[in-house]
Amino acid sequence: MDREFLRGISIFRPYDGEAPLHLLEPGYSEHRFDDALAALGEPARPVGKRGPTRIQELLFVRVAKHDERSHQESVAAYVVRARSATSFELQHLLVDPFFRGRGLGRWLLGHAIGLSETKGARELVVLGEHPQQAKFLSTYGFEKTPEGWLFAFTPE
Repeated sequence: MDREFLRGISIFRPYDGEAPLHLLEPGYSEHRFDDALAALGEPARPVGKRGPTRIQELLFVRVAKHDERSHQESVAAYVVRARSATSFELQHLLVDPFFRGRGLGRWLLGHAIGLSETKGARELVVLGEHPQQAKFLSTYGFEKTPEGWLFAFTPE
């Protein structure tokens, strides 16, 4: 892990138009990112107002920017979706190919785990079977399940 490199990273909720669609792998459907884009476009609910649950209340989109690039360009991102009050799904973890191999993906995964826990998650799942994920996810304590991968938070 390149700690000096990681010091130049900032992670935050993106503004409209900052969704990192350029990071999607060739052949990867942009339509799988539609919910995240819709969430970014929704205006925030006024403080104290109640109403039906909206997409932005279920999706947590974060982008990472690095000092080496333009302040407007996202170099990585993740999307976490609340499946229930205690079960969350990591839907996307995207890292610009130029920045891979420097620990950014692991750092973002740790951030996604931390964000999920602060939002009340008791588990974080990654659905599907992707051979390249096995070592990466198991390093963080994810366990293989028939659906994909599961990270179970330890209750205090």
